[in-house]
Amino acid sequence: MTIPDTETPMPTPPRRRVSRALMLSLCVNLFLVGLLAAPWLFHPPPPLPPGHFDRAAGERVLPPEWRAPVREVWARHDPSLRLRMREVHTALKQLRDTLLADHYSQASVDAAHRRLGERLAAARAAAEAVLANLAQTLPSEVRRRYFAETLGHPPVRPPRP
Repeated sequence: MTIPDTETPMPTPPRRRVSRALMLSLCVNLFLVGLLAAPWLFHPPPPLPPGHFDRAAGERVLPPEWRAPVREVWARHDPSLRLRMREVHTALKQLRDTLLADHYSQASVDAAHRRLGERLAAARAAAEAVLANLAQTLPSEVRRRYFAETLGHPPVRPPRP
């Protein structure tokens, strides 16, 4: 009778090899799914469309000593801007209601369009006053950085034809 060799390692049972292979496969699959899902989950925000203003982005690029004067300008103009935007939304609602009315009247649609145009012009004038006031308040280098950041960026890729 021979004595078993205790130095020789026992072969791994097949069940253990299969479980290790399945775990390795699971890890590889999760890694690949993560690679495919990451751009979809963590994409950068789209650039602002022309005419939109990002106040928060402007605050981030301002030096600390210029944040208070910019906030004061905005605080002075905020009530006027909010009022103008409420008027624009009211005019849009009136135009919508006119178009959805049972009885269509071209004269009432034209009047609603005129009101909307007037409200939009007033809102634009109020926004231009804020921008002019900000431009007068800030020195040239700070003004350049502030408006480059707040008025949006060019698109990352050109639009399709």
